[in-house]
Amino acid sequence: MRGGYLTIGRWRRAPVRLHWTLPLVALIFGRGEFAPGFWLGFVLIVLIHELGHAVLVRRFRCAVASIDVHGMGGVCRWSGDPTRIQRACIAWGGVLAEIVALVATYLAIAVFGPPETAFTIQLAAAFTTTNIWMIAFNLLPMPPLDGAEAWKLPGLLLQRRRSERAARARGGFAYEREAATLDRYSGAAPEKTRGAVDEALRRISEDLEEPEDPKNRLN
Repeated sequence: MRGGYLTIGRWRRAPVRLHWTLPLVALIFGRGEFAPGFWLGFVLIVLIHELGHAVLVRRFRCAVASIDVHGMGGVCRWSGDPTRIQRACIAWGGVLAEIVALVATYLAIAVFGPPETAFTIQLAAAFTTTNIWMIAFNLLPMPPLDGAEAWKLPGLLLQRRRSERAARARGGFAYEREAATLDRYSGAAPEKTRGAVDEALRRISEDLEEPEDPKNRLN
């Protein structure tokens, strides 16, 4: 055990670690009662959340350093230079993974029926009620919660779309004007103008998606 963490496995070579504070906080959230189903569910939900971040980190060709679960939640530590849009997408990864787990739980209950034993009742409650509260909490638009980064995504996508439309409009006008002029002499439309438009769009995309924050860790 190093730094209070116990490594329980690896995900794509990144260590998956549990902190010693987990049993203490689980006991507090369980109101001091013996609730092993709830404790297990709490740990699994946090782990699923961090794995959601990790999946998108890998999707955008960055490296996951570690996946940690502690008493107050968890942390996905990673390295790389994502764009601003990619960083916002990664921030959504944890909540989306929780939503998948939530839907899967309700489907399982619908197919197999409601839980009957104390352990499965506690586990189901953790994956439904507790999970919903954790999703809402993580989406609050304040650091270090995911919502501080995640809610930037709609604005970034809208900005990119508007810029691309403006560039296409300017480029299309220039293309048509030059094509009409050259058609008088050769009847051939210039390919170089279309290439210039594509290059302008590429520069706009890079400006919108340049790295913003060197600190790569998401809760």
